[in-house]
Amino acid sequence: MERNRWRKTNNMKFYPIIDKVYRKNFHLIVNEDPKKFYEWICKHHKKAKEDSKLKEMILDCKGICIWCFNPYFYVFIPKFNWRIEDQACLTHELNHFVDFVFQETGIPTDIDNTEVRAYYFEYIFSECWTALKPKRK
Repeated sequence: MERNRWRKTNNMKFYPIIDKVYRKNFHLIVNEDPKKFYEWICKHHKKAKEDSKLKEMILDCKGICIWCFNPYFYVFIPKFNWRIEDQACLTHELNHFVDFVFQETGIPTDIDNTEVRAYYFEYIFSECWTALKPKRK
């Protein structure tokens, strides 16, 4: 994965990562207002407005992994302050991301592929941890 820096587009700060293994765009967004995130994603993806449940899911979430705008994936955590609950939420959402990537690429997520999945999850988690580390207080 390429190491990038935090970027800002239309007042939304995000950390883009390009996965060189499966070639997926992954945007990590933390500590942003859910309403602002919903408006941002609608501006960038017309299909977002068509999803009747997306707004409610974003506004009520502790965290969410969005895959519906292929090839873009988003992990959004409105409040990330390094509490154990925040780290657990990040882990939870990254598990969804890994499952979505495997589903899209046709890699089975069964007992025979647990090691492949675990290595990929470790890789993704490490990238996110590196991105978040400078933000740690």
